[in-house]
Amino acid sequence: MAHAAVSTYMRTSSLACFAFAGEIVCDFDLEWDDCKVLAHRLVKDEGLPEDEREKVEEFLKEKVKQGKIELEQAEEARKKAIEDMDPKQREAVENMKVYKFYPVKTPDTPDVNNMKSRYINRYYGGAHYLM
Repeated sequence: MAHAAVSTYMRTSSLACFAFAGEIVCDFDLEWDDCKVLAHRLVKDEGLPEDEREKVEEFLKEKVKQGKIELEQAEEARKKAIEDMDPKQREAVENMKVYKFYPVKTPDTPDVNNMKSRYINRYYGGAHYLM
């Protein structure tokens, strides 16, 4: 079984940040957000005229299209990097074990037992062992 580090190696992000008319900056998730909803929200929240809604929506659609193309290219690059990885290095990454250490409970330290988590980050995924 491949380790999370290989399966998500250089994982691409679907988040984008757009600047409209040089003044309004918004975050957009290419996979989940909807252009119409965001355009409506921007017009409402930023006090733009209603006739700007269509312009904002077209702007967002174009940016989303560009973002999805870039996301696809990044995904292809990620897959190529995994394919091109040295076989020994790939095997080492697939077989590595990840340990996550927490402080031992002492009178000076808080109790973290109920806050322990296997999650490390998006590259390594979760730890195999919690210490």
